[in-house]
Amino acid sequence: MNPASSMTAQRTMTDYQMALLAQIFRIIVKEIKSDEDKNLLAPGEIGVSYTEGCFYVKNPTTGELFCPNSVAHISQITSKFDPDTKLLNSDMVNGIHLYSSISQLTQLGVSLSMDSIIRQMEEPAILTSLVEYENYETMGFPSNSGIVTVFKSSPEAVLCQYYDNHSMITYTGRYNTQQNLFVGWTSLSPSSYYAETTSSGSSISCVISGSLADLDVLCLYATADIDENATLRVNGASEKPLVDVNGDSWGYPILANNIIMLIYDEQNESFVVCDAASSTVMQVMKLVCQRLNAANTRLEWAIQDYQQRFTDMANTIEQMEERLNTTISNAVSLLKARPGLIDARMSTQTIAIDSTDTINHVEDFDPNFDKLIVIFGQTILQPTTDFVIEEEGSLVFQKIRFNAGDILQFIVFKQADPES
Repeated sequence: MNPASSMTAQRTMTDYQMALLAQIFRIIVKEIKSDEDKNLLAPGEIGVSYTEGCFYVKNPTTGELFCPNSVAHISQITSKFDPDTKLLNSDMVNGIHLYSSISQLTQLGVSLSMDSIIRQMEEPAILTSLVEYENYETMGFPSNSGIVTVFKSSPEAVLCQYYDNHSMITYTGRYNTQQNLFVGWTSLSPSSYYAETTSSGSSISCVISGSLADLDVLCLYATADIDENATLRVNGASEKPLVDVNGDSWGYPILANNIIMLIYDEQNESFVVCDAASSTVMQVMKLVCQRLNAANTRLEWAIQDYQQRFTDMANTIEQMEERLNTTISNAVSLLKARPGLIDARMSTQTIAIDSTDTINHVEDFDPNFDKLIVIFGQTILQPTTDFVIEEEGSLVFQKIRFNAGDILQFIVFKQADPES
């Protein structure tokens, strides 16, 4: 045998050998029974779904799962298509059910509501759907036009939001995790009303269901152009100006088909036009802070005023004490200049009749020899200026009239005869 030809010749297997090896070495592809089995495929591994009739391969480079059978893609679509409603049922991405319409969640045959919608969602799931229902109140939606979004990871973990297309207000759903029950909607904005203008120009008006309270928010749709420095009348009430957050007149026109947010400022009898760059909550808080700062300023002024009054009162009392001491000292000095001993006697007298201007008798007072001091409240009344002493000892007051219950104090300095 030629060695060269023996080296180049390749041995082949007979048909019998091939059949024998095929019986020994068989390839059994992993069966795919669920979405979890698909995700558990190793990079480069092949799986087969006998139910779907297709192979699944995980790309060893990108890790992406793909199906080389185009028939499988068609079967996935047809399996989710409802020929009666002509709508696709929930799609799935990485095991998450996606719902794009509320009509996909009407299988139970019960009254459609947020609670029944949530219960029918197969978790984990996400629902984003347009809401267009005239009976929205019965169904439990905030308005007849909006977008509802629901995230459900378990029967206990549910997050709901609703966006109102009319008022542009976002609502958050309240969900009872203990009872797995949808309770209702709460607004992320302050108490809000929606209305459309029924007039145009510089004097506009609108009608709402209810009445505005202080710091309520009014979502106003301009059906026609609104002039600058305009006023607004709500439910036929008095006109109130549109102002900015600082209280200055709103000096810009508002074109038709625009929506503006207004905050009712009851204290200043005006409507504050909200800045589109800030939330209504922040602007309401800014108004509240402005009020608190103004109240704090008024309180500081009041404290300063009371402190000044107290200081003035203290100075007045001090001056009165000095006057009293001076008067008494002068009286004592005068009495000391006269012969005899000095005896100071005090008495009081309560006025019995209103408009009294005469005191007929002062106890122990002799006008010929004694010195008299008259005190009313904290004021020392001056002789000749405030009262006159008659010869018989009565006191006649010039411009002062006493009322019943007033109390007068008298200090009589008597000069006694040293020999008596």
